[in-house]
Parts: sequence; C-alpha cells; structure tokens
Amino acid sequence: MRRSRRWLLLAFALGGCIPPLVAVEDDGDGSSSDDSSTGDSTITTTTAGPTTSPPPPTTITTVTTIDPDTGTSADTDDCECPPGQICLAGVCFDCPEPICDHACAPNESCACPPGDECCDLGTCTPTDCPADPLPGNYDACLDAMSTPNDAFCDGAPCVTDDDSNPSVSVCMASECDLACQCPPHPGTGNAQVVCEDVTGEGVGNCWLDCQSGETCPDGMECFGGFICIWDPASAHSAYGDCINSPGTCQPGENACLTDGGGAPTGGACSLAGCASTTDCPAPPATGNAPATCADLGNGNTCHLDCSMGQTCPDGMVCTGVGMGMACLWPFVPPNFTCIDGDLGSALGPAVAIGTTTGGGNDHFPSCTGGGNDEDVQLRWTAPADGTYTFDTIGSDYDTVLMIHPDCVGPELVCNDDTVMLLSEVTLGIAGGQSVLIVIDGWNQSGNYVLNIQ
Repeated sequence: MRRSRRWLLLAFALGGCIPPLVAVEDDGDGSSSDDSSTGDSTITTTTAGPTTSPPPPTTITTVTTIDPDTGTSADTDDCECPPGQICLAGVCFDCPEPICDHACAPNESCACPPGDECCDLGTCTPTDCPADPLPGNYDACLDAMSTPNDAFCDGAPCVTDDDSNPSVSVCMASECDLACQCPPHPGTGNAQVVCEDVTGEGVGNCWLDCQSGETCPDGMECFGGFICIWDPASAHSAYGDCINSPGTCQPGENACLTDGGGAPTGGACSLAGCASTTDCPAPPATGNAPATCADLGNGNTCHLDCSMGQTCPDGMVCTGVGMGMACLWPFVPPNFTCIDGDLGSALGPAVAIGTTTGGGNDHFPSCTGGGNDEDVQLRWTAPADGTYTFDTIGSDYDTVLMIHPDCVGPELVCNDDTVMLLSEVTLGIAGGQSVLIVIDGWNQSGNYVLNIQ
C-alpha cells in the first residue's frame, strides 16, 4: 500500500515527529512500578495522538507481548488498520477521498486503483447506475422563429427563461433521481452534470453546473453564475441547405425551394403557403437579403430576396427562381471535383488540350435548357486588368463554356453555341483575379481545345 503524501504532511503538522512512548507496568491494583518482570506480562503503552483525520487527539493503547526468552517486544512502528484507513507511525488514519484530474461522467466515480485503498490521484471508474437512463441532450432549443422547440432535445424538454420572449435556452432532461441517469456530458468544458431541481417544479433536472468556476461546453455560457445555457444567437437558423443535406430544415419549414428543372443548381429550406412576411423565419446573421413572402411562380413562399442586389448569407448564392431571385445553397454533386488543372496566366491558342470523357458531371450550365454532360474545370489567373475572350474553337464536339468565380460560386458567364457548335465568352477580369473555366458539353463529351485571348 502506498502512503499518501498528504498524510505525511499531516504527520509533520502534528509536531514533526511522534512523541516517545511511555511504558507503565500495571500491577492490577491501580498502582504502578518500574520493577522489571520476567515471564509473560503485559506492558501498556500510552501516548496522545489522533486516530482519524482530523479529529482531536485521543488516547491510543497499544498492547505488546514480551517474549520471555529474549525480553524483547514486537515491532510497534507498523499496525494493521481496518479497510479505509492507513497506518502512519503506528497510528491509523482515515484515507482521504481521491481526486481525479478531470470531471467524471455521470455514470463514473473517482476511485483509487485496485490494491491501493489510499491514493492521492484517482481514476474515473464506471459505476452501475441503479436507475434507468433518461433521454435527451444539452443542446440549444430555440427554432428559427426563436420559439422553444422540444424537437431539438432528443426526448427531453426545452427549458427557457421566458417562453413568451426567451433570451436563453437549453435542453434539460427532467425527473431524474441521480446524476448517473442524465444524458452524457457534451465532451468539452469541465462543468459537472448534476441532477437537481432547477426549475422549481419539485422534480430533478439534468443540467451542467458551473457555479464553482467550471468552464461550460463550447458555445455555451454560465448563466446566472451557476448553469450552462445557450444565448439567442445560438437559435437554429432557417433557410438551410436542403439541396445537399435533405432533412435538415427546421421545424416550421415545410419545403425545399430550388431553381427548378430536372437538374436544380441550388436550393434552400423555406415555408410554402405563407400569408405575409411576418410568417417567415428570421434570416441568418450574415448577408442583408431580407426574408420575404412572395409568389415566385408556385404560390407564396418564404425566401431570402436578393432581387435588388442584396448580399446572400455566407455560402449561399443569388439565383434566379421562377419570377424572382432568391438566395440558394449551390448544389454540390457527389464525388465533386473542384479543379482538374491550373493554367496559371497562360494566353494564346490551345492553352489547354484534353478530353471531358471520364471527367464526371460536376456542373449544370444555365444556358443549355437542361442539356449537359461530363466536364473539366481549369483555374486561370488574369495577368493584368483587361477583357479576355475564351473559346473552344478546334474542339470535336458540341461544347458548352462557363466561367465561375470559384468552385461553388454562381456562373459569371455561360455560352453554348457561338461558332457553329463551339462556345465563346468574353469577361472583364482584374489583374491577379482567378476564375474557374468549366468546359462542358451539350449532352455529349469529347476532345476539347481552349483558347484565351
């Protein structure tokens, strides 16, 4: 058994050493004598010292049997202590509670390693919870309309400071009896999972306790100096990416708005059937495109209106939808390839020669009426400010030519047929600006030639 460093410090606190033992022979009549004895006799040794930590000193009586043949006694520097105590200089002390270097999960306890009952540093050890676990999490639970919504909580209720005008929210499993029943810790921060009544409803709630200075999980804050919560900025955003991630729309959104056609180039979650703009969820924090309820061709739909040049939220692009313009998330095809090659700032005839066959169908041109095929993406950087012409003269198939600002940005220009079945576009580009040249085909692939003047 390893002796605790903290217990050694306690021994020093008691005076730096253990006082000498005083031997007194008991004659059985209340008197004492210093006469020596032979044979079996009992020596009673008395000294002051603690038996537990940190109770006041008590009298410890140690019984030692004298060997009649040698006149010597057994070693009294060690002692046999009951479980949960440690022996120091012949005195038994209670073992201290171990300390773990991180917060243990609700279904764990901090305990000493096997074989070491008294330790300074313990380990988080799984314990069996005597009650059934509760469903839930500790997520934010305000929807895009800043309304509390239990749908975000995986079976737990959404708790706010004010349901009519909430400023904070958190999912909070209820009716717990023990912390080990609570949902698992989010994984960041060291705020403790506790089971206590925090709502005043007389039942146990599962929440993250930060009242002793513990740090909350990433994105959460210590509200009122005692509980980790989410502020309103953490409300789940509307107008999400339903074109690449179906099923991600928020409660209250009932449609995925796209630019139509058999191969839409973008989409966004929306509310179809709105009566007015007040029915629409608030827009995301970035961009200034307003939330609008308007008929784009298939009845009123909530969307982010960019028809007057407003900027879209980060990652979204302004796209023509029916009779208007709306911010959509660009479609990213499976196995999408962004760049197949970099042309640097090359100018002249045949700066690139190759084939689109086997290149994959990564883009959907807007100038073909739906016709497209496999394509190739080439990055090019303008050597100086100027107007540049790009064409596919010399190619052996019906080409389509597009230029994008980057991998997912909207088309800057698109052309199908200018010279017979070949394509040509002209665009002003600032020196040092890079663009993505996409060589596509009208329902066919083939060998291409790219010229830049």
